[in-house]
Formats: sequence, C-alpha cells, structure tokens
Amino acid sequence: MRKIGNGVKIVLAVIFLIGGLGNIGNNTGAAIFGIVLGLVFILWLLYGLKKKPKNQETQSKVADYKVDYTEHVEKKPTNNEVAENKPNIIIPSKIGTAWKKYYYPSEEFEPMPESEHLALEMQEINDWKLGVNNDGDIMTLTYHGLPFGIVKNQKRADMLKDWIARNDPFLIYLSHYGTPNTAAMVFYRDDEARLSYRESSIVKLTRYSNEDAQLSISILENREPLDFDEEDEAVAISDIGYLPKSAASKYFEEGAAGVFLDHVDYDDEKDKYIPYVKIYW
Repeated sequence: MRKIGNGVKIVLAVIFLIGGLGNIGNNTGAAIFGIVLGLVFILWLLYGLKKKPKNQETQSKVADYKVDYTEHVEKKPTNNEVAENKPNIIIPSKIGTAWKKYYYPSEEFEPMPESEHLALEMQEINDWKLGVNNDGDIMTLTYHGLPFGIVKNQKRADMLKDWIARNDPFLIYLSHYGTPNTAAMVFYRDDEARLSYRESSIVKLTRYSNEDAQLSISILENREPLDFDEEDEAVAISDIGYLPKSAASKYFEEGAAGVFLDHVDYDDEKDKYIPYVKIYW
C-alpha cells in the first residue's frame, strides 16, 4: 500500500479542522467528527516525524561499533625499520654438554646485495639464525644457504674456522641490519671433556650457607663451569662457596686448569644445599 506523505497529512488535518470548526453551532456531530479527524492527522504527522527510519537506525549501530582495522594491518617493513627494531634473541647457555664459552654480540659484516631482502624475510617470520660458509680466507654468513654477508673481523673469522675444525658448536644470529650491520656470535665448548685426561679431585666446598650462595647453588646444573676467585689465602668458587684449606693450598702451589660443579647434596635438618666441585689440576 502506498504510504501517505507528511504534506498530505497536513492538508487533510487542516481541511478536517476547518470543516469541524465551521460546523460548530450548526451541526454538532459534523463538528466533532471533523475536529477529531483533524487531530488524528496531526498526531499521525508528529509520530512520523519522531520515528527514526529503520535503515538509519541500523547505520547508526554499525557506526557505533565500527572497528578501526588500520591498527591491525601489517605493513611491509623497510630497511630502516629492520635497523631500528633489533631482533629479540634468546641465547641458550649450553648446547648438549657444551657450555657457552665466548659471546660477541655485535660483529660487523659486509652485506651482500640480496641481504636486505633476506633481512626483511627474517623479520617477517622472526627467524634470525645465520649459518656460515668457509670460503678459504673468507667466512661468509648465510641464511638458509643463501649468501648474506662477509665477516669483517679476521680474528673472529679465524675463530669460526677453529670451531668448525674441532666440530665444536656455535651459533650466529643477525643482531642489527642497516648501520651498522652486525651479527651475534656465540661459541660453545665442553671444557670438562677437554680436561678429562688431567688429574682431578672432587671437593666439598665450605662457607656455602649464606642466602646468596644457596640461591646460586639452587639454579646451577651438574658439570656447569665455575670460576676460581683468589681472596688473600682463600679461594672462592664463583659465588657458591670456598675451597677447603687443603685444596686451596694445592691451588696456590700448583694452579688448576678448571673447576666444575660435580653434584649437590641437601641437608634436610639444616635446609641447606651442599655443593661439591670437580677440580682438574
């Protein structure tokens, strides 16, 4: 059915109101009928003006809940963005039985022509690990076998050659691309295996009961490399305790090649860890 426009409603309201008012005193029934119909048309008009069109109401709801997708659109990073956003790299403390020995976080390299494209790909998939290829006197960094850059520091290049020759583990990560271009290099070695031919002894440490020492002992692993720290006539082992007098005297007389955590006992009564170390003389 065709809808009646607001203009028609106004005209009809005026006609009925005039007709109704004109019949007052002459024809009471006609007067009442005309006035009532005129008021009906006026109320109908007012109701139509107040009511919001259905499609307009729907559009309003959509606008209220509109999502700004521009915040979620990933744009392709540029070379500068790779340089500004340094990779977040987690360096493992050991690989197998080999513990981290040397760490160089920013070794410069000369990038290859295709390295910029590869660096963007690395950032997109969050994969920063690099390989290395021994090309005679040149050590070439690679990414999935593709040339990425040339190591500038000859000492570090020689070190990589030595680790490759001994089959010792190492890791290389892109640490910064742009200015400068740098790679993080981590070298691992099983020093205890290298010292296994030497005389050794297992020693129970002393002065291990303090809170700091107990905390350090609790997070160590068996065979983890430790350090000697000379203090007058005493020898501290990292921050977990001290050598007993007999072992300290031998250390000062003969020296030692290395020390490692052998094992840890636990004293239930005193609620204390008791560290034992293995010394290679």
